Amino acid sequence: MSSLKEEELINILPKDGPSLEEIKKYLDKYNDEFIVIKCGGSVLIDPNLFNIFINFFNFNPLFFYFTIS
Repeated sequence: MSSLKEEELINILPKDGPSLEEIKKYLDKYNDEFIVIKCGGSVLIDPNLFNIFINFFNFNPLFFYFTIS
């Protein structure tokens, strides 16, 4: 499983969401995969929030920035 502790995982999951066992199954399945997360707004503006976001998921991000005109 990922570096998240079980207690931390329980605290962030919605109470009416999937079971912890189901979540663990997907964490294990995608542990060595690349996952694209689209984020913006406060996460990119606030450096403290950005660091929390990056450190919480314990991954090395690769950022892309583009505009459509």
